[in-house]
Amino acid sequence: MSSFVHISSTIDSREQAEKIALELLDKQQVACVQISGPITSRYRWKGEIITREEWNLCAKAREEDFMWIEQTIQDMHPYEIPEIVASPIKIINEDHRQWLILETSRD
Repeated sequence: MSSFVHISSTIDSREQAEKIALELLDKQQVACVQISGPITSRYRWKGEIITREEWNLCAKAREEDFMWIEQTIQDMHPYEIPEIVASPIKIINEDHRQWLILETSRD
């Protein structure tokens, strides 16, 4: 039985968020990507507090594909250290689980 995760990343433009989402979907690495924003992010970077407008990507994927997805995002991401975080999906209804399996199958 496959385990699934939500993978989250933030990026500085809607256009780049769309490009990453389409690449992940085209490769069938993820079943879906939700893009929200703009959001305001505040974070510490190299000794300074930064405030930046960003867009959030949230994707659903197989846990075992995380490293592959991480590499795709890193290859396309403009940040020196992009946020790429996965959280387990602990409970999921069966129909949605079957859809995730179907949409991330590469057979």
